[in-house]
Amino acid sequence: MKINVKDLQKHPHQHQDFHIVKKVGDVFVDLEGVTIESIEIELTVENTGRVFPARGIICAVLKMQCSRCLKNYTYPFEADFFATLVDVSHRDEYQDEEDAVFIKEGEADLWPLLEEIIYSQLPINPLCSPECKGLCPQCGIDRNYGSCQCQEQEIDPRWEKLKNLR
Repeated sequence: MKINVKDLQKHPHQHQDFHIVKKVGDVFVDLEGVTIESIEIELTVENTGRVFPARGIICAVLKMQCSRCLKNYTYPFEADFFATLVDVSHRDEYQDEEDAVFIKEGEADLWPLLEEIIYSQLPINPLCSPECKGLCPQCGIDRNYGSCQCQEQEIDPRWEKLKNLR
């Protein structure tokens, strides 16, 4: 996901707005079981003379798998972000900055930064809904759609006496 800032580089103290929309065919990246179905970015880049501060919003539709019932579901994602676009000739000065994006031949590739932002804000245990009952550990039935006759859990006999302490 590259943006062209050649014109902005020629006009110090100006800004440029970008609106980027990518659908499934354009962006289909698998992040540990997460599929990005579509992504939309609103971005404003300013030329301050040497660096190009950028502020934006990511809106994405992600396809994820519920950690309880294992069903796929869509997850709306939205996050604000900040980046510093810097010409590649200044790489040594900015290489340790985590939000630095380098401009090479007038283009800046935002994808590594956006991917990191999305990945860092994903839920640890994604749920299709907070009320999801999950799967039965014995027979595997989806408890959201039915019930089973399995016992909840057999208690280790060594811990049986603790049950009476209530």
